[in-house]
Amino acid sequence: MIQQTFRICRRSLGMLFRSPLAYVVMTMFLLCSGFFFYHMVLERSVNFSATLAVGSAPAEVCREFWRITGWIFLFIVPIITMGSLAGEKNRGTMELLLTCPMRFSSLVWGKYLALVFFMLVLLLPTLIYFVFLRFYGEIAYSQVAAGYVGILLLGLATMAIGIFVSALTSSEIVAAFATFGMLLAFWFIDAAGGNFPGILRNVIRHFSFYEHYKTIVTGDIGLDSVCYFLSAATLFLFATHVSIGALWRTGKWD
Repeated sequence: MIQQTFRICRRSLGMLFRSPLAYVVMTMFLLCSGFFFYHMVLERSVNFSATLAVGSAPAEVCREFWRITGWIFLFIVPIITMGSLAGEKNRGTMELLLTCPMRFSSLVWGKYLALVFFMLVLLLPTLIYFVFLRFYGEIAYSQVAAGYVGILLLGLATMAIGIFVSALTSSEIVAAFATFGMLLAFWFIDAAGGNFPGILRNVIRHFSFYEHYKTIVTGDIGLDSVCYFLSAATLFLFATHVSIGALWRTGKWD
């Protein structure tokens, strides 16, 4: 099973990095994150540094940068996950993969690990932003680490949703838009919870990606937030496994 998983992962990474889409996504992510870091985060913190406590500007930059990066992920995750399984079905290679002596779980985990590796490659160049902040002023390594923990957990959960949606259709465009819709729902569910009273409002807000992500990137890495993102990723990966099995048995791939 492990060998099959890594074989699928290696194959998926090869396909991903041979595709122009991967480099377009990486370029756009770095351009957008760099633009927001300098113009909307750094400049604002410098201009209003007089109103901040001494030495707090880099910390404010760090927090604001990760909040904006979370928003960017809502747009790029549907793009990088839309072809994970829908692309295989669209090219007619899904049947070939599943007729080999392979477990459904190996296929799902192989695809998922490939996307996780791509996310790590995507985030690696952002380290230069925080190297710059070290020259600009004091910033705690714990703040930087909290931001990376938050974005990684958010990425794990959102990419699991993307794979799940991609398993349900053979259209990559449909997969991208449906994934984006689901991510927006999980991101803004706290707003809907405000219309309910008492305990029910708190329960609904607990399912908000934004609330948990915001808590982590501000430095409060609570066990509840970590467990929530990991549970969401596990749930949707399991749902993907079940969906592939059901579609395979019924022969319904569209």
